[in-house]
Amino acid sequence: RAARSLSKPTIGTKKQRGYPIKEKLAAVDLIERIELTAAVESWATRTARTKLRVYKGNKLDKTTKGQGRKESFPFTSALLTYTKDVRRDEEFLTTSGMIAFIQESYPDWIEAYAENKKSNESCRRALERLLQRTAD
Repeated sequence: RAARSLSKPTIGTKKQRGYPIKEKLAAVDLIERIELTAAVESWATRTARTKLRVYKGNKLDKTTKGQGRKESFPFTSALLTYTKDVRRDEEFLTTSGMIAFIQESYPDWIEAYAENKKSNESCRRALERLLQRTAD
């Protein structure tokens, strides 16, 4: 038989990934009371402290919410409606059809998106990839 390790078992132990808002607020109050150095002060910026103080949710939450992925474009709901309409009419949904919809409905957004691209070709390919990821 193989010899067993004599180290402490790791069953049931987890690394703590975050602290509840209640504990974060206590830490911020402590930092302000004892007036720590600028190095620690930079960690608890004024905006972070304000965000913690105005948070109205459960104080046992680990985050103040809103950390999710941002939308790729501001008209996601309109594009979703367009795709549902196309599918409802039993037509094929293509990225070129979606691009045509965007060009027709949101020309300003297309112009702003194209400004960062090297050429029209690279803009088109990037937009196609973006729309394919969105459609999945």
